[in-house]
Amino acid sequence: MRYTAKQILAVFFLLSLGNLSAIAQEPVIEYGQPSELKGISKIYVHTGLDIELRQKIAADIKSKLPNLTICDKPEDAEVFLLFNTNSQRFLTGVISTTNGESSGSLQGTGTTMGDSTMISGTYSDQTSSTTSSSRLYGKFEDGSGYVFKRIGDNRFRALMSFADSRKVSPVGFSFERKPRVNFVRKFVTAYKEANTK
Repeated sequence: MRYTAKQILAVFFLLSLGNLSAIAQEPVIEYGQPSELKGISKIYVHTGLDIELRQKIAADIKSKLPNLTICDKPEDAEVFLLFNTNSQRFLTGVISTTNGESSGSLQGTGTTMGDSTMISGTYSDQTSSTTSSSRLYGKFEDGSGYVFKRIGDNRFRALMSFADSRKVSPVGFSFERKPRVNFVRKFVTAYKEANTK
């Protein structure tokens, strides 16, 4: 699920809460470049109410950029990272197991000659079986993110946007990285490039 324009405006409303005159206006969003991350030392990570996701993103960024300060309050930050993730289950298959049971009876007469016995008669049997099925579900995860820089009380520059998805097998395995990991990698790469020029 990607951020909608309405959700982004709601986040900017929250970011502007410290300035009452800014709340009365709709935020002005301009377009910038990742190179504007040059010299930035304080960021704020916003993941809505998903605190665990925020902590993971903050830890991932801190491990790659230890000199960057991750602020607890938006008003202390120069740059804002917004990230949203969503997952949906999908049916990947059905496993069926069949158990059978047979029982029978023999009616007739037997004749023994030496070591062998020959039986003449009729045999009747009855077979019963039960089948049980279980569904297998995989998971589809998608994520979207944005990086904004504050340039005034109610003015922001969109520096980066991000969208990614991956499929996870019913046993929880995937060859693809999580969208949040790719978002962090994209941000870290852009930050390093901007600050090594």
